Amino acid sequence: MENETPSYQNLFVLGAEIPRFAISYRWWEDEATTVLWAFNIPEISQVIRYRLFRDDNAPRNSLMSRNADTIEAFLVSLCEPKDQQLLSTLSHLQRVEEILRRSSIPPFRPIPWSWFPPLPDHSLDARGIAAAIETESHFQFGKIEFEELVRAALGYNAPSIEWFLLQHTALYIHLKDHLQAFPEEISLRRSGEGA
Repeated sequence: MENETPSYQNLFVLGAEIPRFAISYRWWEDEATTVLWAFNIPEISQVIRYRLFRDDNAPRNSLMSRNADTIEAFLVSLCEPKDQQLLSTLSHLQRVEEILRRSSIPPFRPIPWSWFPPLPDHSLDARGIAAAIETESHFQFGKIEFEELVRAALGYNAPSIEWFLLQHTALYIHLKDHLQAFPEEISLRRSGEGA
């Protein structure tokens, strides 16, 4: 067994961690399609933001079929006054893409788990280590947009939540490897507690 790297399976599975609604008919997809073809700009923007439809191109297709005045009014409603002159030079397709960009949640940028177990000569007690782990976990959770939680609960793909769960598997791997290398750390107790 030369240089055999241990393999770990994910401890957390999205479907098991976030309860999904047991609904056989996704009525909200029909509602989202109806909204995309209506003229209520805030509602269209919200549908784009949540992406609760089967076809990812549905918003683009709907907006591309609109006339130039409608698209311009939509874009103006999403822009600051200082941006309007610049945006007036865009083509119809570019305006549609700008509407989609401004209505969508920001792209997810994964940040790897940054807390690692301290070396054995540390002065931290169990409470300090737990607080550091909790801080990192809260930081990772803070990267999840609310819309992604809704999407995951409804059974849609939610990369930021999958990443969050993957980072907690990484924490498990870091701790397991650390405790195998430094078994004396297993008996770490909070300061002031007896044996």
